[in-house]
Amino acid sequence: DTKSIKSFLELHLVSSGVDGRFSDEELLEESLVILLAATNTSAVGLCFTICLLAQYPDVQEKVFQELQGVFGDSDRQVVFEDLPRLKYLEGVLRESLRLYPPGPLIVREINEDIKLPSGVTLKKGCGFFVNIWGTNRNPLYWGEDAELFRPERFLDGHSRHPAAFLSFSHGPRNCMGYQYAMTHVLILAEKEPSDPYLYSWI
Repeated sequence: DTKSIKSFLELHLVSSGVDGRFSDEELLEESLVILLAATNTSAVGLCFTICLLAQYPDVQEKVFQELQGVFGDSDRQVVFEDLPRLKYLEGVLRESLRLYPPGPLIVREINEDIKLPSGVTLKKGCGFFVNIWGTNRNPLYWGEDAELFRPERFLDGHSRHPAAFLSFSHGPRNCMGYQYAMTHVLILAEKEPSDPYLYSWI
């Protein structure tokens, strides 16, 4: 029943728990956030994934073989139940987002004094930048090959600091569309490499 399907904006308004109605200005702002955040992450993630697949034909071949194993020659639509079976493709997407995050940094405000290992104290109320690009490529968390595209690093079961992968931020203020963005890009990427050498010309 298509009448029972609600838009993201409707679901967000219902789940917000805010009493009363949103103003037109608030509705516009929420709509822009949903639209820009969703499309930007998906577009950036997919573009860099395609470029990386073109540069690494061995990875492209592994993605193709995984898709063949799940879908064969069928042209059926991907369903949610297919996604957990696309482990390697998910690793490719995460590695692409690690190397090329949609946003290279985020801004936060200190809510209590914090003393860093260097001895510097960040005072409550001051703003600071979180370097997503640098953290995602830090050899301390990702090894000496941190600059290399290696999707297997997300499949090897290696334990890392929970904030080592910052493409969607971390903690209670992380990206609320994280799961949607990953699912969206995964579905889009699944449609791309139907030919194992599709991107060899790039």
